[in-house]
Amino acid sequence: LKQAGASSGFRILLSARRGVARAGLLFFHLGCKTPPPASLAVPVRRRPAATPPHDTPTCGRLSPRDGASRPPLLFRSLQLSTTPPRSPFQLLCASSSARPSSIASGSRPVSCTSTVNIIMAPPGRKKSPVATFIVLCILSSICTCKAQFKPADNYLVDCGSAKSTTVGQRTFAADGASPVTVSTSQDILAGTSANGVASFPNSALYQTARIFTGPSSYTFPIQKQGRHFVRFYFFPFAYQSYDLSLAKFTVSTQDVLLLSDFQQPDKTAPLFKEYSLNITRDKLVISFKPSNGIAFINAIEVVSVPDDLIADNAQMVNPVQQYSGLSTQPLETVYRVNMGGPKVTPDNDTLSRTWVTDQSYLLNPDVTKKVAYGKAIMHKKGGATELTAPDIVYGTATELAASNTSNALFNMTWQFDVDAGFSYLIRFHFCDIVSKALNQLYFNAYVGAFSAQSNIDLSSLSESQLAAPVYVDVVLSSNDASSKLGISIGPSTVNNALPDGILNGLEVMKMSTGGSAFTVGSGGANKNLEWGMKWQKRGELQQIVDQRISGTIRPDSLRKFGETVEKCLADYGVERPSMGDVLWNLEYVLQLQDADSTVSDVNSMNRIADLPSQVQNVGALESISVTMAEAGASNEPDHDLSDVSMSRVFSQLIKAEGR
Repeated sequence: LKQAGASSGFRILLSARRGVARAGLLFFHLGCKTPPPASLAVPVRRRPAATPPHDTPTCGRLSPRDGASRPPLLFRSLQLSTTPPRSPFQLLCASSSARPSSIASGSRPVSCTSTVNIIMAPPGRKKSPVATFIVLCILSSICTCKAQFKPADNYLVDCGSAKSTTVGQRTFAADGASPVTVSTSQDILAGTSANGVASFPNSALYQTARIFTGPSSYTFPIQKQGRHFVRFYFFPFAYQSYDLSLAKFTVSTQDVLLLSDFQQPDKTAPLFKEYSLNITRDKLVISFKPSNGIAFINAIEVVSVPDDLIADNAQMVNPVQQYSGLSTQPLETVYRVNMGGPKVTPDNDTLSRTWVTDQSYLLNPDVTKKVAYGKAIMHKKGGATELTAPDIVYGTATELAASNTSNALFNMTWQFDVDAGFSYLIRFHFCDIVSKALNQLYFNAYVGAFSAQSNIDLSSLSESQLAAPVYVDVVLSSNDASSKLGISIGPSTVNNALPDGILNGLEVMKMSTGGSAFTVGSGGANKNLEWGMKWQKRGELQQIVDQRISGTIRPDSLRKFGETVEKCLADYGVERPSMGDVLWNLEYVLQLQDADSTVSDVNSMNRIADLPSQVQNVGALESISVTMAEAGASNEPDHDLSDVSMSRVFSQLIKAEGR
């Protein structure tokens, strides 16, 4: 808009859900240095708008300034174009409950922080009083930009509700509404008072719940296979004889164990869970299995996202090497943070994500400062898109505060509580909104005690473009993840580089390897074994092999390994193999893996070298040991053949070909 100059004329269209006002030529001023021109009275046709109900999304309010009692005009958007029309623009406005429109003709978003005085005269009256309308657009809560994305699958279900529920700009369908189907032994739709959940975000979704007393499921038809967000809303309340705070249950899909023996950690607060899953089936079945009699769910979302939202490769921080296979990796969103900026609600994110503020995670806020960018974010091909993160994330940042001394080096650090024993995908969002020129900003990024990126040059990453967003993905191995995750930004060691650094946004995602549960709790190992056996019995064990080695495993070797594990997990001891059989089978598995890859699975046995003689004789030695034990001689050192045989077998296995 500023390109048109302060004295240019614009045509403005004020539209509302109920009522439309069209103004003719007027003057518009947006913070230009030139003083605004005198107000111009123009003809106008005005139809009063009725005040909408409280849930009607509005973007702003136009109110008469002259004290008239006419009802206010409520508008959703302002369409502005130069006269004569050459460059159409659209001023995007959104409150916490509004979903803004897209920008016309590919123009950039407008940051509006100025008061606009519009002087309009009623039609047919040459000398009548004029009304001044005030439009207030505030960057952090009103003006925003959203990219366009229409998900192929967009299922929002208000579980336990007999009617649809509107939350912000999104409508959650009634429980059981087609095409989503529910399979359960008892149809228990529960509810609680609105007052009990009024303080919660998205409170309407926590007012109802579906209760399960046995294994149950929701089935969602999938129109387009690929990556989807799967979101759950939980809040336990008492309903009749059911106390949901006591519920303990497992949640899974056909391919991923999401929650194992889950119990609500805080019985007085809601819990939101978001997973990013690569769905490769025509139907998604989400199963609930009570562990102690009851399970419940308040709301579910299954929504398509762009497949390229998660790139396939990232850098591991320890050891420093490439990690592949992320494009199909199940992920759980643990944190999504807008550094230095406001909270971003689902209505202001095209993919309906929530971005929280970073202040509560900063360990040393005294060395930081917030920065905001009042101009357009410049998206470049190959970089971050409007769907990677909304512009409000890239348009704000937390920056290292300037030091009084040029050689003072310090880091700004955020700390997050996480579950130890899991690997994490960590995404740094960067956009140089602080530099006045290229190649002035260099800094380092750290994950815990490890360097994630050294001497980051955003000018290089963005291909010599300021205010161009980029992101960097790194993976922290489960071996290095503790219960406290530290993320730091610190000065670069490049000569003549100023002690500076910024971070615009951060996402922390927990990784599930081999289909194991994302949760930590009792019975986790047994649950994972049960989960693995489901794949083995379906003949699809290769689907849950660690992505880092899946391409190197021979199918016949994996099949034999799966058969061995299955036998070891037989329900009755008499059906389980002896230790000697297990060792023999494992050696056979290794021999199959090492066999010539050009040999067919059928003939691979013929290529197996002779197994160690100790392995072949283990069965006989075990029989002798058992017989002597029955005779009471097993305590005599000279006859303790079981220990000797086993140690020798293991020794031989280790020595064989360097294993």
